[in-house]
Amino acid sequence: MKFISTLIIFVFEMNEVIGQNNFNYSLPQNTEIKYDYNSFINNPDISWGEELFIQYNYPEIDSNLKITNYILNGQVSGKLKSYISNGMGFDKVKFDKNIFYKEVDKEYYNQKELYNILSNSFEFHEILFIENHILKTHIVSGGICYKVITELGLNLGSVVNTYSSLNYFKTKTTSNNDSVVFLGKTSTILNFDSLENKIGIKKTFGMNLTYNLWYDLSKGFNKVVDLQNKKLLDKENVLDYPLNLNEQQSAKASTYFNSVGLNQNWYYNKSKDFFYNKIISVDLYLLVNNQKTFDQLLEKRFTIIFDNL
Repeated sequence: MKFISTLIIFVFEMNEVIGQNNFNYSLPQNTEIKYDYNSFINNPDISWGEELFIQYNYPEIDSNLKITNYILNGQVSGKLKSYISNGMGFDKVKFDKNIFYKEVDKEYYNQKELYNILSNSFEFHEILFIENHILKTHIVSGGICYKVITELGLNLGSVVNTYSSLNYFKTKTTSNNDSVVFLGKTSTILNFDSLENKIGIKKTFGMNLTYNLWYDLSKGFNKVVDLQNKKLLDKENVLDYPLNLNEQQSAKASTYFNSVGLNQNWYYNKSKDFFYNKIISVDLYLLVNNQKTFDQLLEKRFTIIFDNL
């Protein structure tokens, strides 16, 4: 009981300190082609995988290194390499069929865009995957976001000029002597049901991310807390766990799964020029009916803590 109480307290405290992240995401271009950076997904220990471009805004930045300025100055000076991706729509640069990233020199920058930089905002090419029942992430590249402003002053959103910090899977790892900067914590809600209707690198038995995580819990992998009832679930009860504990014939909670919240700690390896993050927990959101207004609400109901933490 002491362990259960400690875990529940940890989950509630952790969810309080992680701020909600504003983000945009899109699907990668030319995804019918298998590139070398995502070939690792064929590993039989990986049961699920998804690939996307997603924009993060960091709530905390290390005071000793302004990461946006550091990356920008490195790219402009040529000290850090710059890349464009296949599908960005640049007619002057031709790509071979199986090439996704191509290096460009520092002269590629449009100097006018440098004044419209979005502070501490990056778009990452990110691959999420479940390996040996643990949800992990791999950052292929990162790109500084710029505001797109018309001559009339209309803000059309954001765009990435070039990407940097290219890291093909397992080519760069952090060692004890590396200079590593902690960038902050993000909490991002993604609806993988809608995403995976369009693309998914890998699925086992057709299960999406939510059901894959839930099934693993029923087999004794990882821990899950019911936030509403402040209860740690037993593996035997996971698959049939009811939406409402007070109703004898309540529908299964899994019927209402809608979105996944990723809680991540972010880092930049300055010595080797690559980004990475660690998933510290996952929140499962349910789409339920409000009993008073009869509107549908997105409710954060469960938090999963992985066995590797």
